[in-house]
Amino acid sequence: MKSYKTLRSISYNDLDEYENTIKKRKESDSCLFTGLYIQSFEPKMQVLLPEEQELFFLVLPETSLLKDKLNENSREIDKLMNNLSEITKDNIFYHLLIDEIQASNDIEGVISTRKEIREAISMILEKSKENKRFKSLVYQYMNFRKSKFSQITKIEDIREIYDNLLNGEVSEEDSLEDDELFRAEPVFIVNQNSGKKVHQGATGQDTIKNQLEDLVKFMNRDDIPTYEKAFISHFYFENTHPFYDGNGRTGRFILCSYLARKLDYLSAVGVSVAILENRSKYYKAFEEGSHPKNVGEITSFIFDMFGIVLKAQQKVLNSLKDWDKKLEQIRENIEKTGESRDEKSVIYPLAQARMYDNLRELTDADLAEINGISRQKLKKVVNVLKEKGYLIQTKQKPSMHEITDELWDQIKYIEEIN
Repeated sequence: MKSYKTLRSISYNDLDEYENTIKKRKESDSCLFTGLYIQSFEPKMQVLLPEEQELFFLVLPETSLLKDKLNENSREIDKLMNNLSEITKDNIFYHLLIDEIQASNDIEGVISTRKEIREAISMILEKSKENKRFKSLVYQYMNFRKSKFSQITKIEDIREIYDNLLNGEVSEEDSLEDDELFRAEPVFIVNQNSGKKVHQGATGQDTIKNQLEDLVKFMNRDDIPTYEKAFISHFYFENTHPFYDGNGRTGRFILCSYLARKLDYLSAVGVSVAILENRSKYYKAFEEGSHPKNVGEITSFIFDMFGIVLKAQQKVLNSLKDWDKKLEQIRENIEKTGESRDEKSVIYPLAQARMYDNLRELTDADLAEINGISRQKLKKVVNVLKEKGYLIQTKQKPSMHEITDELWDQIKYIEEIN
């Protein structure tokens, strides 16, 4: 698709054409004004300009095609997921969730490990009351699968999302008091390579509150196209930068929550990974959106965000297809073992769990339920497999088993070498 020409790019070629294009775009029937105002950031002087610009965008035929593609990809993701067992669905979600949270942390320079995030998932699944790093963050994302989404109808809801999401993750220095909704002091985003300021958040609590009140109104408008509204809301939240720390993680979570509601939860939990892989383009899109020569036009930002979400979906689709091939290999290899039907029916779900490093562990009760058999019959099958050296007990209460390395070596998939 041909790239959209920004007003800034036109301004460098012909000043008359630039002024005419601004007028033409703003007066176009396809132009929508948002009611959201920003102070443009002047990159050379590294300051916010005093004049406010209303954000506006054009609804173009190209965006309709991009929406169709998003919806088509989402349907394909749902179709592929519907063909999988519940244990595999669980493990795929947790696997992608670890990737998402790790990527979101990496974008912000927050040090974390996959092991820490995995442990947080396990604690939530076990309903443990123990406090663990990233537990709050993981819990909020896990709600996507239950279709539990944070509603934003007032600015206090934004602060509540922030608190729930980053409980214990923000340093004392950057924390807010209970009686202050948002930051009072100025914040800047600095390019780590050049040391130059590339953005300044809104100045003062009153300005922040006013901007977020406008944002809440915009989020709840029904005359703005769905995805454009999601992307513009993301831009405006990040542009306002209402907190001292955690703006990026909060902003991406709100965006993902919206996409999970409108598309599917796997499309949503792939967004931060796609942003991380296209970080330069993502940051440039923000800088472009707030550049004074673009006078508030945000069409280009919308196109860039469509591209990032489409890349996220494609990565999810590729992973689902790859995992499906691996599962088929495992199924075929289990058939070749020559074990009885009952034994194979116990091995297969445990092999699915092993394939994902036992992210979603299976109890003996789970195995009995999956196979529609009594616990007594399951115990007999498990004992036979243990005698053959195929299973090992990993926990007694509740009773849990895993397949041994010996069996896994016989039935595991072979990684393709690219």
